[in-house]
Parts: sequence; structure tokens; C-alpha cells
Amino acid sequence: MINDDNTALRMKNVATNIFTNILMMFTNYNILFIKGYSVNYYIDRYSQEINQCHVYSPPFTMEYMCNVANNFVGGLFMSVRQLQLYDFLVPFEHDFFARISRAFPLLNILNVVSLHGQKKKLTHQQNKHKQISLIIEYPHLMYLSLNCVYVDYIKQFLFESNAYLPYRNKLSVQYQDLIDAIENFTNNAEKGNCAKLKYIILFSKPSMYPENFHDYFPSLVNKLLF
Repeated sequence: MINDDNTALRMKNVATNIFTNILMMFTNYNILFIKGYSVNYYIDRYSQEINQCHVYSPPFTMEYMCNVANNFVGGLFMSVRQLQLYDFLVPFEHDFFARISRAFPLLNILNVVSLHGQKKKLTHQQNKHKQISLIIEYPHLMYLSLNCVYVDYIKQFLFESNAYLPYRNKLSVQYQDLIDAIENFTNNAEKGNCAKLKYIILFSKPSMYPENFHDYFPSLVNKLLF
């Protein structure tokens, strides 16, 4: 008779050992040399079963990078214009987004996917000098997708104490998440970045918007939402 629990445990151990062996194989070398080419790498772990090894030859010349998670080691990727952040194991904290803004200074399109709330939330009681030093800038960002995120990430980008967004950009977000983030239009902390939005793509739209909705989003083109 087969013991299912023991079989599952052995399979889990095998998967863990495979991941550990792969990780050790790469971490033994800071730079790999394949046929005379310099190659950089890092390994992301998306779940207990899914891992991905990112291997690329510098300088990185592609315009799109996807499935970047918390193990991202940084660097400088001047060619990247579109980026997807994806992690179902560990939340993206403020320091991670600071690393992203430095690594992708010319980023135009950013898609964030994470259902875990942040554990290191910035407080608004911090002194003004410290707040300014913590603000993350995205000077070239044109489109921000926050459709599949915990509400903390909407605050991460809309709170002026967290981020500085350029004018005339586009936001894609779930309507109820947006309302929760700005506390049903009673919190002014994110009003500045909201005022810069030119387009908002809302999912699960209400039949009628609150009266002060457009007070928060005065730059919307023709006051239209998609």
C-alpha cells in the first residue's frame, strides 16, 4: 500500500533539492562565460513549485522585461521601456520600488502583480526631510497597471510621500481598490498624483461616480473614464 503523505514529502524534497542544486550551480560563479560571452543571471522563486532563472548577456538591449520578482539584483537597463513585476510569495516593499526606478530610468509602462500587502508601510508622521528622501521618481512613466494588486500598491504610487509621477499618464485599476486606497475621497495624501492622471481605465465601474470624483482627477480628458 502506497503512503500518499510519504510520497508527497519525497516529491517536495526532490523539488527543493533540485532548486537548491541549481541555485548553488549559479552562485558558485558571479559571471558565467558561455562561448566567450559574458552572461549575467539571477533566480526568482514565484511559488513552492515555480522558479525562473533569468540569464542575459550585457549590455541588455531588449525593451521588455517580464516576471521580475523580489530576487531582482539590480543593475542598469537603459533599453527597457516596459516592465512587469510579479511575485506571489513576497510583497514588494518601498525599497524594492526604489531599486526598480534606479535600474529602469527610462521606463514607460509598468505592470505590477502582487496580492500580498506590504509589511513595511511608510508612515506620514515621518519628518519632512526624510519624506523627501524617500520619494521615488518615475520621470518617464506613461502607463501604470495595478489591476491585480493589494491596495497597498495603489497607495505606493498615488501617495505623494511615496512616489512622484509625471503629468498626463494613464492608470489601470480596479474601481473598488482605488476607492479603498483614497479612503472614499477623504484622504488628501495622494491627491497630487491623482490630479496628474489623464486617463483612468477602471474595472467593475459603478453606475454613478461620487460627486467629488473629478475633484481628485481634474486632468481626465473630457472627464471620460474607460
